[in-house]
Amino acid sequence: MATIHTATTAGETFIEAQRDVPLVQRTDVIVCGGGPAGVATSIAAARNGAQTSLIEVAGCLGGVWTAGLLCHIIDHRNKSGIRSEILQRLEQFAGRAPDGASYQPEVMKAVLEQMCQEAGVRVRLHTRVAYAAPPAG
Repeated sequence: MATIHTATTAGETFIEAQRDVPLVQRTDVIVCGGGPAGVATSIAAARNGAQTSLIEVAGCLGGVWTAGLLCHIIDHRNKSGIRSEILQRLEQFAGRAPDGASYQPEVMKAVLEQMCQEAGVRVRLHTRVAYAAPPAG
């Protein structure tokens, strides 16, 4: 029979019953949110040697670029770094429009997934962050 845990309130706080939660993996950097900033942060951290996990509640990376169907990168000219790499890959896959800023969202999803995989980022889709504990020590 399953144990039912209850929670109570005390003033302006919510008190949860203590529970044991299994540790799935250890990581150096956890990025919560796989939108443009979260993807770039995750790739940069992993490329610099950190074991990196990217947690995204949606079923794809890209945030407003993909799930939000923004489909236009504002200020896309003369930028270096990861954004420049993303734009180059979009061109390689014929996913970028002639105006240089617009793109096909399904191609963007594939590009972001590929770049995260190549960098060694551990991506967890359909995952919500509920709590972040301070590091032990």
